[in-house]
Amino acid sequence: MKRLTKRDLERFWAKIDKTPGHGPNGDCWLWMAGDRADYGSFSLGGRTIRAHRLAFRLGGGKQKPGLIVMHTCDVTRCCNPANLRLGTQSENIRDAYAKGRRHQPTRSVPLTDAELLQLKDEFDHGLSKRMLARKWELDRTTLRRLLNRALPATVSALPGGPAVAGLPSGTANVTPERRNEA
Repeated sequence: MKRLTKRDLERFWAKIDKTPGHGPNGDCWLWMAGDRADYGSFSLGGRTIRAHRLAFRLGGGKQKPGLIVMHTCDVTRCCNPANLRLGTQSENIRDAYAKGRRHQPTRSVPLTDAELLQLKDEFDHGLSKRMLARKWELDRTTLRRLLNRALPATVSALPGGPAVAGLPSGTANVTPERRNEA
């Protein structure tokens, strides 16, 4: 990154509101430039940098490979270096789930083989992935993986197996074919 001039620093800090009372603990310094309620960004030497990342550096923090600058206050426009820390992307996502900033739309119970075949059948008959994800309470990545796993599926007549779309219970056992990983 380019070395900051006095003018760069003045431009940067002029866009931050340090008035107490912002954020959950009242100690957030809010990025006021732009009209989006998202992360702030600052133009520096023809490049754009996230405002909180620059604030972290100006507060004495050092960026390290593989780590990102996280907000401990959960306010994306906050530029108070005291509310910023380094962490991994995985940590940031886990933190978002733990604090309720992100919600996992997946169901808590796995699909049975019969449900998997029904899902595949509904997809084959034109139901969109968006509608299927909503109906079955699955995120799109899980849905894609299930649809790929469902192709092809073998049905073998074994007593006591799960019911398969339209067949009486106990007449079929469905086992997705597995690829040889070797």
